[in-house]
Amino acid sequence: MSIRLKPRSQRRGTKVLWRSAVLLGLFVVLSNVGYVLAQGLRDPQLLRTSLNVAQFPRQVDFFMSLRDSSLIPSFGIAILAFIVIALGHFFAIGPKDMSMRDEHDAMPWWNVFERIIHAIIAIAFVILTISGLAITFGRYVGGGSGTLLLRTLHEYSGLVFTPCIIILTLIWVRHAIPRSYDMEWFSHAGGYLGYKGKLTSGKFNAGQKVWYWIMVIAGLLLTWSGLMQYFQIGTVLERRTDVIVHFFSSIPIVLMFLVHLYMTTLGTRGAFMGMINGKFSKSAAQNFHSEAPELKR
Repeated sequence: MSIRLKPRSQRRGTKVLWRSAVLLGLFVVLSNVGYVLAQGLRDPQLLRTSLNVAQFPRQVDFFMSLRDSSLIPSFGIAILAFIVIALGHFFAIGPKDMSMRDEHDAMPWWNVFERIIHAIIAIAFVILTISGLAITFGRYVGGGSGTLLLRTLHEYSGLVFTPCIIILTLIWVRHAIPRSYDMEWFSHAGGYLGYKGKLTSGKFNAGQKVWYWIMVIAGLLLTWSGLMQYFQIGTVLERRTDVIVHFFSSIPIVLMFLVHLYMTTLGTRGAFMGMINGKFSKSAAQNFHSEAPELKR
């Protein structure tokens, strides 16, 4: 039995990407841990009361300060670093090919209703992401009327996003239930780092399941906190809390959205068109989604 190794340049590229991702994660964690420790040295009482419900107003002040002084800059650096890593993946390893070989290789995968709801969510979420980032980083680029316009777009796009994400949550939840074979998918990084063997998944692979649950959990938190702010519900302190919840919920969903956007466009051949025409490669499904209900029919 012979072992087929990837080209040396590809293996080197894989190591660089893994190390870059680890360093990025360490930077984000350590920079914010450092901030918290610095605050603790300046005001030990603030940290001692951070888990005390009776000191809730001080907790809000602490997290607002943490957001403005440390989290927002590191969030911006994380976004820029992801763009660099994604480009590195594209040029060092290349896209995963799941495109249809010919018309006989095509099979129905997404129905019309799923595609319409997904398209509405995608458009609304792109607007929400762009406008949300403009609001978050507005102070660093001067703010102004453009930021105010994007804030209005953010609010109305959120009202469109809310019912659609609830619908999509209900119709796709059966595909997002974790299975034992998901660990194998993670162990080979879904084939995105050069693995050429067969992987077992249902209609959603393990990465799509992670994206689904982040979208659902963070999306519902964003929706709830956003609506509280939009309709000005609660006291001033409660609305400031909603701002914190909104920001912290946006971090994982925006970063995972960037991953999802890259994987469905540059990172995977055939994925984007699949959401347009509803079709998927049968050979790719057999190799990577062998437990999908579409193959059992």
